[in-house]
Formats: sequence, C-alpha cells, structure tokens
Amino acid sequence: MLWLLPLRSLWRNRRRALLSIAIISLGTALSVFVLGFLENARGQIEANSVDEYGNYQVASPLLWAGTADGYEYLLSPEHVATVRSIAERNDAFVGSTTQLQFPGLLAAGDRTQVVRVTALEPENGILDFGKLVSRGRPLQSSDAAGILIGRSLAARLSVDVGDVVTLTLTTVDGAYNASPLQIAGVYSFSSEQVELQTLILPLRFAQLLLHTQGVDRVVISLDDIGATRTARATAQAALEAAGLPLEAQTWDELSPFYKQLSSYFDVL
Repeated sequence: MLWLLPLRSLWRNRRRALLSIAIISLGTALSVFVLGFLENARGQIEANSVDEYGNYQVASPLLWAGTADGYEYLLSPEHVATVRSIAERNDAFVGSTTQLQFPGLLAAGDRTQVVRVTALEPENGILDFGKLVSRGRPLQSSDAAGILIGRSLAARLSVDVGDVVTLTLTTVDGAYNASPLQIAGVYSFSSEQVELQTLILPLRFAQLLLHTQGVDRVVISLDDIGATRTARATAQAALEAAGLPLEAQTWDELSPFYKQLSSYFDVL
C-alpha cells in the first residue's frame, strides 16, 4: 500500500526523523514560551500604565495639544462636577479624582531643579502615589505644605524626609509666588526622569499657591481595563451632548512609554 512507503522511509531513517521531530517540538515549545512571556509582559505594562494614568482622563483639548495660553485650560468646579456625574453613569465606574499640574523651581540651599508639580487629592484611592513611597509616609488629607519628592531629586538636592525646600512658581495671574514645603516622603519610580522632575503636592495647597479653584484634569478609574474604550466613547458623547468642550483620552493614549512598546509588541 502507498501509505506504507513513507512509514518505511521513516523507519529506515528513524534517527533523523526523531531528531527532526525533537527540533520541531523544541521550536514550538520555545515559540509558545516566548509568546506567553511577551503577552504577560504586555499585561503588566498595561496594568502599570493604568495605575499611573487611570483608565481615562478628561481635560481641555488645549491641554492635550499643549497649545494653551497660560492657564486657560483649567476646569471650573462646575465642569468637574458634570464630568464626574457623566463618569458615574458607567457600570464599570470605580471612582474619580482631580489633578493640577504646573511647572516650578525647587530650591534647597544653593541647589535648584526645575520640576513638574503634580497636585492631587491625598488619600484619593485612585492615583495618590502612596504605594510608591519608600521613605517617610504618603500624603495625608490633613497635609498642607507637605510634599512627596522623587528619590533621584532628593539625591540631587541632598535632602531627605523632614527637610524643608522652597518652591517658586508663576500664578494664574502671571505673578511670582514662593512657599516653603516640608518633605513628607520620598518615592521611588521605575523611571529616573520621573523621580527627578515630578514633585507631588496636595491639591488644595497648590490651588492656594496658584490663586485658582480650577484643576486641569479629571482622572477616572474603572473596574475592568477592557471597559476603557467603551466608557471613554460613552463619556465623550455625553460631554459633547452637554456642550462641554472637553476631551477624554485613554491610558494608552496618555502613556508615551506604552505607545513605544505597543508598536514593538505588534511587530512581534
């Protein structure tokens, strides 16, 4: 029978056949392992990005585009209340918080460093950087002029928990303002650049320094990362229906690091 011919050939060359089967099996196993490793790595990066940015954020398009003149992109308390009301309608909604980011100059003695201040609501449960604190303590609701400083920035300025530094900034009115701040904690992050440039400050105190009641974004947290795009689209439609000139962006749109790695993963 014809089907016996290949079997006879395999039997005569059984060592070569077994070697070929072993090589194919090993190659398949390695491919499955590598793909599994990459998929797991991608999942961890996605989760870390959501921890850093929330599932999506709502802000003025001027903020996203970087074309604002001064602080014209700030959201009023009324706009924030509307955004939160819209976000809460989604079944996957977990919570929301607000942030206010602005540049400043941090000084300790004769040492200075340009920083990007992230002012947030302490103990908000969404994005509070508390779990990143390696020395000292996270910010608390009772804090006024307490701050979290990055490990690299602390080393650059030769400061530590309990030390007092000075922050100089420009208010929304264009005036200069300065205030002493006490370091409540030192945080560690995977990026040295973030540690060196990002200063964490309580939102209310930051608003006092800037002479404003506004914030620059509302951060939304969901119980499922897979629900992000649908929730974002629904929120965007509701914002437009309410006549608010605001734009929602998802965590993957906000994370430069994930954008770079995503294109790499897609190629693989």
